[in-house]
Amino acid sequence: TGGSFSSDLNGMAVKHACQQIRQRLDTVITDNNVNISWNDLVKQAYFVRIDLCALRFYMTPNMFDADFTENQANYNYFTQGATVT
Repeated sequence: TGGSFSSDLNGMAVKHACQQIRQRLDTVITDNNVNISWNDLVKQAYFVRIDLCALRFYMTPNMFDADFTENQANYNYFTQGATVT
């Protein structure tokens, strides 16, 4: 992206979504199958109806320090991202 504008926002949103999915997958991993393959882990999660989708967003820190009466903000852009698989 130009100047990595969307990378810093979307990248953190993706990180948070991955962490959320990982927490769900951790419920499938037990002491007996800590070395489970990725394919088997996802298959087991699917069979026990674990949601493998996540929706997350990220907001620039200290965004509310903006002075909108003077049309001044601490950020210069808005960005959106979407993924469908």
